[in-house]
Amino acid sequence: MTQPSMTNILERDIPYLRSLQEANPGLRIITHSNDEYETLRNPFNKNTTARPPAIVVPKNQEELLAAVKYCTSLTPPIPLTVRSGGHDLHGRYTSEDAILLDVSQVTNIQVFPDHHTVTIGPGVQGLPLLQALDAHGLTTAVGWCSRVSAIGWAAGGGYGIAQGVWGLGADNILGARVITPGPEGRIVDTDDDPELLWAIRGAGLGNFGVISELRLKVYKRPRQLAGMIVFPLAEARSVLLDGLQRFSDEGRLPGNFNGEFMVGNTPGIGYSVTFLWSWICDPDTDESLQKGWELVEEFKKFGTVLLNTVGESKFAPSANPGSPRLSIIIDERRSSYHVYIPPISRPPLAHRRLLSSQLFWDAIWPVPAAH
Repeated sequence: MTQPSMTNILERDIPYLRSLQEANPGLRIITHSNDEYETLRNPFNKNTTARPPAIVVPKNQEELLAAVKYCTSLTPPIPLTVRSGGHDLHGRYTSEDAILLDVSQVTNIQVFPDHHTVTIGPGVQGLPLLQALDAHGLTTAVGWCSRVSAIGWAAGGGYGIAQGVWGLGADNILGARVITPGPEGRIVDTDDDPELLWAIRGAGLGNFGVISELRLKVYKRPRQLAGMIVFPLAEARSVLLDGLQRFSDEGRLPGNFNGEFMVGNTPGIGYSVTFLWSWICDPDTDESLQKGWELVEEFKKFGTVLLNTVGESKFAPSANPGSPRLSIIIDERRSSYHVYIPPISRPPLAHRRLLSSQLFWDAIWPVPAAH
Protein backbone atom coordinates (compact mmCIF):
# COMPACT_ATOMS: atom_id res chain seq x y z
CA MET A 1 0.00 0.00 0.00
CA THR A 2 1.41 3.38 -1.00
CA GLN A 3 2.13 5.69 1.91
CA PRO A 4 0.70 9.22 1.57
CA SER A 5 3.24 11.93 0.80
CA MET A 6 4.01 14.75 3.20
CA THR A 7 2.14 17.16 0.95
CA ASN A 8 -0.93 14.91 0.93
CA ILE A 9 -0.79 14.57 4.72
CA LEU A 10 -0.66 18.34 5.11
CA GLU A 11 -3.49 18.79 2.62
CA ARG A 12 -5.62 16.45 4.68
CA ASP A 13 -4.59 17.44 8.23
CA ILE A 14 -3.65 21.10 8.10
CA PRO A 15 -3.95 22.56 4.59
CA TYR A 16 -2.99 26.10 5.58
CA LEU A 17 0.64 24.96 6.05
CA ARG A 18 0.96 23.39 2.60
CA SER A 19 2.36 26.56 1.01
CA LEU A 20 5.00 26.77 3.74
CA GLN A 21 6.07 23.20 2.98
CA GLU A 22 6.17 23.77 -0.77
CA ALA A 23 8.35 26.86 -0.38
CA ASN A 24 10.64 25.05 2.07
CA PRO A 25 10.73 21.38 1.04
CA GLY A 26 13.37 20.49 3.64
CA LEU A 27 11.35 21.86 6.54
CA ARG A 28 9.85 19.19 8.80
CA ILE A 29 6.15 19.70 9.50
CA ILE A 30 4.69 16.99 11.72
CA THR A 31 0.92 16.51 12.09
CA HIS A 32 -1.23 14.10 14.08
CA SER A 33 -1.01 11.57 11.24
CA ASN A 34 2.79 11.31 11.39
CA ASP A 35 4.36 8.47 13.37
CA GLU A 36 6.77 11.02 14.91
CA TYR A 37 4.03 13.20 16.32
CA GLU A 38 3.68 11.67 19.78
CA THR A 39 7.44 11.48 20.27
CA LEU A 40 7.91 15.13 19.35
CA ARG A 41 4.82 16.29 21.20
CA ASN A 42 5.71 14.43 24.37
CA PRO A 43 6.73 17.20 26.76
CA PHE A 44 9.20 17.17 29.62
CA ASN A 45 6.33 17.97 31.97
CA LYS A 46 4.06 14.93 31.77
CA ASN A 47 1.16 16.96 33.13
CA THR A 48 1.08 18.92 29.87
CA THR A 49 -1.37 17.16 27.56
CA ALA A 50 -2.00 19.76 24.82
CA ARG A 51 -1.95 18.42 21.26
CA PRO A 52 -1.00 21.22 18.85
CA PRO A 53 -2.33 20.97 15.27
CA ALA A 54 1.22 20.59 13.94
CA ILE A 55 4.85 20.74 15.01
CA VAL A 56 7.23 22.70 12.78
CA VAL A 57 10.90 21.78 13.20
CA PRO A 58 13.36 24.11 11.42
CA LYS A 59 16.94 22.90 11.23
CA ASN A 60 18.65 26.25 10.55
CA GLN A 61 18.18 30.00 10.78
CA GLU A 62 16.73 30.25 7.25
CA GLU A 63 13.95 27.76 7.91
CA LEU A 64 13.24 29.36 11.28
CA LEU A 65 12.80 32.77 9.67
CA ALA A 66 10.62 31.32 6.92
CA ALA A 67 8.31 29.59 9.41
CA VAL A 68 7.83 32.65 11.60
CA LYS A 69 7.34 34.96 8.62
CA TYR A 70 4.78 32.65 7.01
CA CYS A 71 2.67 32.00 10.08
CA THR A 72 2.56 35.61 11.25
CA SER A 73 1.94 37.18 7.83
CA LEU A 74 -1.38 35.48 7.08
CA THR A 75 -4.73 37.12 7.79
CA PRO A 76 -5.57 36.18 10.44
CA PRO A 77 -2.10 35.09 11.54
CA ILE A 78 -1.49 31.49 12.59
CA PRO A 79 -0.88 31.38 16.36
CA LEU A 80 2.59 30.13 17.29
CA THR A 81 4.20 28.79 20.44
CA VAL A 82 7.95 28.25 20.71
CA ARG A 83 9.75 25.33 22.36
CA SER A 84 13.44 24.58 22.73
CA GLY A 85 14.26 22.35 25.70
CA GLY A 86 10.62 22.02 26.76
CA HIS A 87 11.30 22.43 30.48
CA ASP A 88 8.68 25.07 31.25
CA LEU A 89 6.81 23.61 34.22
CA HIS A 90 3.59 25.34 33.18
CA GLY A 91 3.72 23.92 29.64
CA ARG A 92 3.36 27.36 28.06
CA TYR A 93 5.31 26.23 25.00
CA THR A 94 2.32 24.31 23.65
CA SER A 95 -1.37 24.90 23.00
CA GLU A 96 -4.27 23.11 21.35
CA ASP A 97 -4.84 26.19 19.20
CA ALA A 98 -1.32 27.06 18.03
CA ILE A 99 1.39 25.61 15.82
CA LEU A 100 4.31 24.40 17.94
CA LEU A 101 7.59 25.81 16.60
CA ASP A 102 10.28 23.42 17.85
CA VAL A 103 13.64 25.23 17.57
CA SER A 104 15.70 22.48 19.21
CA GLN A 105 17.60 21.71 15.98
CA VAL A 106 18.90 25.28 15.46
CA THR A 107 22.09 24.77 17.44
CA ASN A 108 24.72 27.12 15.99
CA ILE A 109 27.49 28.18 18.42
CA GLN A 110 30.16 30.77 17.60
CA VAL A 111 32.87 31.95 20.02
CA PHE A 112 34.03 35.49 19.22
CA PRO A 113 37.80 35.91 18.61
CA ASP A 114 38.06 38.27 21.60
CA HIS A 115 36.96 35.38 23.89
CA HIS A 116 34.50 37.68 25.67
CA THR A 117 31.31 36.68 23.82
CA VAL A 118 29.58 33.61 22.42
CA THR A 119 26.64 33.60 19.98
CA ILE A 120 24.17 30.73 20.20
CA GLY A 121 21.07 29.55 18.36
CA PRO A 122 17.75 28.93 20.12
CA GLY A 123 18.20 25.15 20.28
CA VAL A 124 21.51 25.16 22.17
CA GLN A 125 21.34 23.46 25.55
CA GLY A 126 23.56 24.03 28.58
CA LEU A 127 25.89 21.05 28.26
CA PRO A 128 26.78 21.42 24.55
CA LEU A 129 27.37 25.12 25.14
CA LEU A 130 29.80 24.47 27.98
CA GLN A 131 31.53 21.75 25.98
CA ALA A 132 32.07 24.13 23.07
CA LEU A 133 33.46 26.83 25.36
CA ASP A 134 35.58 24.34 27.28
CA ALA A 135 37.68 23.77 24.15
CA HIS A 136 38.76 27.43 24.45
CA GLY A 137 39.34 27.36 28.23
CA LEU A 138 36.16 29.38 28.67
CA THR A 139 32.74 29.03 30.27
CA THR A 140 29.52 30.95 30.80
CA ALA A 141 26.56 31.12 33.16
CA VAL A 142 24.16 28.18 32.79
CA GLY A 143 21.39 26.53 34.76
CA TRP A 144 21.41 23.41 36.90
CA CYS A 145 20.06 21.09 34.21
CA SER A 146 22.26 20.26 31.23
CA ARG A 147 19.29 19.77 28.88
CA VAL A 148 17.61 23.11 29.49
CA SER A 149 17.68 25.57 26.58
CA ALA A 150 20.37 28.17 27.22
CA ILE A 151 18.31 30.93 25.57
CA GLY A 152 15.05 30.02 27.30
CA TRP A 153 16.85 29.81 30.63
CA ALA A 154 18.62 33.16 30.30
CA ALA A 155 15.76 35.13 28.72
CA GLY A 156 13.43 33.90 31.47
CA GLY A 157 15.70 35.08 34.30
CA GLY A 158 18.10 32.21 34.86
CA TYR A 159 18.96 30.85 38.31
CA GLY A 160 22.16 28.85 37.99
CA ILE A 161 25.26 27.28 39.44
CA ALA A 162 27.31 30.50 39.43
CA GLN A 163 24.77 33.26 40.03
CA GLY A 164 26.51 34.55 43.14
CA VAL A 165 29.65 35.22 41.06
CA TRP A 166 28.33 36.07 37.59
CA GLY A 167 24.71 36.94 38.24
CA LEU A 168 21.56 35.48 36.74
CA GLY A 169 21.31 34.29 33.16
CA ALA A 170 19.58 37.54 32.18
CA ASP A 171 22.54 39.52 33.56
CA ASN A 172 24.80 37.76 31.04
CA ILE A 173 22.83 38.62 27.91
CA LEU A 174 24.84 41.05 25.79
CA GLY A 175 22.59 41.14 22.75
CA ALA A 176 20.18 39.22 20.55
CA ARG A 177 18.62 38.91 17.13
CA VAL A 178 14.82 38.71 17.32
CA ILE A 179 12.41 37.76 14.54
CA THR A 180 9.43 40.07 14.87
CA PRO A 181 5.97 38.98 13.69
CA GLY A 182 4.51 40.20 10.42
CA PRO A 183 4.83 39.80 6.65
CA GLU A 184 8.23 41.50 6.54
CA GLY A 185 9.76 38.82 8.75
CA ARG A 186 12.07 41.49 10.14
CA ILE A 187 15.09 40.52 12.22
CA VAL A 188 15.86 43.16 14.83
CA ASP A 189 19.28 43.30 16.45
CA THR A 190 19.24 44.67 19.98
CA ASP A 191 22.30 46.77 19.12
CA ASP A 192 19.80 48.84 17.13
CA ASP A 193 17.05 48.65 19.77
CA PRO A 194 18.41 48.95 23.36
CA GLU A 195 14.90 48.85 24.82
CA LEU A 196 14.38 45.41 23.27
CA LEU A 197 17.58 44.23 24.96
CA TRP A 198 16.27 45.52 28.29
CA ALA A 199 12.98 43.69 27.72
CA ILE A 200 14.33 40.27 26.81
CA ARG A 201 16.54 40.17 29.91
CA GLY A 202 13.96 38.30 31.93
CA ALA A 203 10.82 38.71 29.79
CA GLY A 204 12.12 37.45 26.46
CA LEU A 205 10.20 34.18 26.14
CA GLY A 206 8.05 34.93 23.10
CA ASN A 207 6.71 38.28 24.25
CA PHE A 208 8.45 40.37 21.58
CA GLY A 209 9.17 37.85 18.84
CA VAL A 210 11.25 34.70 18.39
CA ILE A 211 14.86 34.95 19.56
CA SER A 212 16.94 33.50 16.72
CA GLU A 213 20.34 34.21 18.30
CA LEU A 214 21.64 35.31 21.69
CA ARG A 215 25.01 36.83 22.60
CA LEU A 216 26.29 35.90 26.04
CA LYS A 217 29.23 36.89 28.23
CA VAL A 218 31.94 34.28 28.60
CA TYR A 219 34.53 33.88 31.32
CA LYS A 220 37.85 32.19 31.87
CA ARG A 221 37.03 28.72 33.19
CA PRO A 222 37.36 28.80 37.00
CA ARG A 223 38.25 26.15 39.52
CA GLN A 224 35.19 24.74 41.18
CA LEU A 225 34.04 22.46 43.97
CA ALA A 226 30.88 20.65 43.00
CA GLY A 227 28.75 17.62 43.73
CA MET A 228 25.98 16.60 46.06
CA ILE A 229 25.56 15.95 49.78
CA VAL A 230 22.70 13.65 50.81
CA PHE A 231 21.00 13.36 54.23
CA PRO A 232 18.16 11.10 55.45
CA LEU A 233 14.64 12.46 55.01
CA ALA A 234 14.00 11.72 58.70
CA GLU A 235 16.49 14.50 59.50
CA ALA A 236 14.89 17.03 57.12
CA ARG A 237 13.84 19.47 59.84
CA SER A 238 17.22 19.63 61.52
CA VAL A 239 19.12 19.69 58.20
CA LEU A 240 17.02 22.44 56.64
CA LEU A 241 16.05 24.54 59.66
CA ASP A 242 18.90 24.10 62.16
CA GLY A 243 21.43 23.79 59.36
CA LEU A 244 20.61 25.63 56.14
CA GLN A 245 18.27 28.27 57.56
CA ARG A 246 20.62 29.08 60.41
CA PHE A 247 23.53 29.47 58.00
CA SER A 248 21.47 31.78 55.85
CA ASP A 249 20.27 33.89 58.79
CA GLU A 250 23.84 34.22 60.07
CA GLY A 251 25.14 35.39 56.69
CA ARG A 252 27.40 32.38 56.21
CA LEU A 253 26.60 31.64 52.56
CA PRO A 254 29.03 33.75 50.51
CA GLY A 255 28.55 34.56 46.85
CA ASN A 256 30.99 31.84 45.76
CA PHE A 257 28.46 29.26 46.95
CA ASN A 258 25.34 28.37 45.01
CA GLY A 259 23.06 25.48 45.72
CA GLU A 260 19.75 23.79 45.42
CA PHE A 261 18.16 21.27 47.68
CA MET A 262 15.80 18.50 46.66
CA VAL A 263 13.49 16.42 48.78
CA GLY A 264 12.61 13.13 47.14
CA ASN A 265 13.59 9.57 46.34
CA THR A 266 17.33 9.35 45.59
CA PRO A 267 18.24 6.23 43.55
CA GLY A 268 20.06 3.67 45.68
CA ILE A 269 19.47 5.64 48.88
CA GLY A 270 15.76 6.20 49.28
CA TYR A 271 13.87 9.24 50.50
CA SER A 272 16.32 11.94 51.38
CA VAL A 273 17.32 15.60 51.40
CA THR A 274 19.90 16.24 48.69
CA PHE A 275 21.97 19.39 48.34
CA LEU A 276 23.32 20.16 44.88
CA TRP A 277 26.48 21.98 45.83
CA SER A 278 28.61 24.46 43.85
CA TRP A 279 31.52 26.69 44.87
CA ILE A 280 33.12 28.91 42.21
CA CYS A 281 36.67 29.80 43.22
CA ASP A 282 38.05 33.32 42.93
CA PRO A 283 40.65 33.56 40.14
CA ASP A 284 44.31 32.85 40.86
CA THR A 285 44.02 32.06 44.58
CA ASP A 286 44.18 28.88 46.64
CA GLU A 287 42.59 30.64 49.62
CA SER A 288 39.18 30.63 47.91
CA LEU A 289 39.42 26.89 47.30
CA GLN A 290 40.25 26.30 50.96
CA LYS A 291 37.23 28.34 52.06
CA GLY A 292 35.07 26.19 49.83
CA TRP A 293 36.33 23.01 51.47
CA GLU A 294 35.68 24.54 54.88
CA LEU A 295 32.06 25.22 53.90
CA VAL A 296 31.70 21.60 52.74
CA GLU A 297 32.76 20.45 56.22
CA GLU A 298 30.20 22.79 57.81
CA PHE A 299 27.43 21.40 55.59
CA LYS A 300 28.35 17.85 56.57
CA LYS A 301 27.60 18.77 60.20
CA PHE A 302 23.93 19.41 59.30
CA GLY A 303 23.13 15.73 59.81
CA THR A 304 24.02 12.14 58.94
CA VAL A 305 25.77 12.18 55.56
CA LEU A 306 24.57 9.30 53.38
CA LEU A 307 26.52 10.39 50.30
CA ASN A 308 29.03 13.14 49.56
CA THR A 309 30.37 13.53 46.01
CA VAL A 310 31.72 17.09 46.30
CA GLY A 311 35.10 17.35 44.66
CA GLU A 312 37.25 19.75 42.67
CA SER A 313 36.06 20.09 39.11
CA LYS A 314 36.34 22.27 36.10
CA PHE A 315 33.19 24.24 35.38
CA ALA A 316 31.33 21.90 33.04
CA PRO A 317 28.28 19.88 34.03
CA SER A 318 28.21 16.17 33.46
CA ALA A 319 25.33 14.10 32.19
CA ASN A 320 26.42 11.27 34.50
CA PRO A 321 24.75 11.51 37.93
CA GLY A 322 27.49 9.31 39.39
CA SER A 323 30.16 11.83 38.56
CA PRO A 324 31.54 13.92 41.43
CA ARG A 325 31.45 16.91 39.08
CA LEU A 326 28.46 19.19 39.37
CA SER A 327 26.18 17.30 37.20
CA ILE A 328 22.74 18.12 36.46
CA ILE A 329 21.18 15.71 38.80
CA ILE A 330 17.71 17.21 38.58
CA ASP A 331 15.17 14.47 39.33
CA GLU A 332 13.05 13.96 36.22
CA ARG A 333 10.60 11.62 37.96
CA ARG A 334 8.71 14.70 39.20
CA SER A 335 8.86 13.20 42.69
CA SER A 336 11.04 15.88 44.26
CA TYR A 337 10.73 19.41 45.51
CA HIS A 338 13.54 21.69 44.26
CA VAL A 339 14.47 24.91 46.03
CA TYR A 340 17.27 27.26 44.98
CA ILE A 341 19.52 28.53 47.74
CA PRO A 342 20.25 32.17 46.95
CA PRO A 343 23.71 33.57 47.69
CA ILE A 344 23.80 35.68 50.82
CA SER A 345 23.91 38.86 48.75
CA ARG A 346 20.31 38.16 47.77
CA PRO A 347 17.63 37.98 50.53
CA PRO A 348 16.73 34.30 51.06
CA LEU A 349 13.03 35.06 51.50
CA ALA A 350 11.78 32.37 49.13
CA HIS A 351 13.21 29.40 50.93
CA ARG A 352 12.63 30.96 54.36
CA ARG A 353 8.91 31.15 53.60
CA LEU A 354 8.94 27.61 52.27
CA LEU A 355 10.74 26.15 55.26
CA SER A 356 8.30 27.85 57.62
CA SER A 357 5.28 26.50 55.71
CA GLN A 358 3.46 23.56 57.27
CA LEU A 359 2.14 22.75 53.79
CA PHE A 360 5.71 22.05 52.67
CA TRP A 361 6.42 19.73 55.58
CA ASP A 362 3.08 17.93 55.20
CA ALA A 363 3.83 17.35 51.53
CA ILE A 364 7.34 15.95 51.89
CA TRP A 365 7.06 14.16 55.19
CA PRO A 366 3.66 12.73 56.22
CA VAL A 367 4.59 12.69 59.89
CA PRO A 368 3.00 15.01 62.49
CA ALA A 369 5.15 18.08 62.89
CA ALA A 370 7.06 18.51 66.11
CA HIS A 371 6.21 21.78 67.82
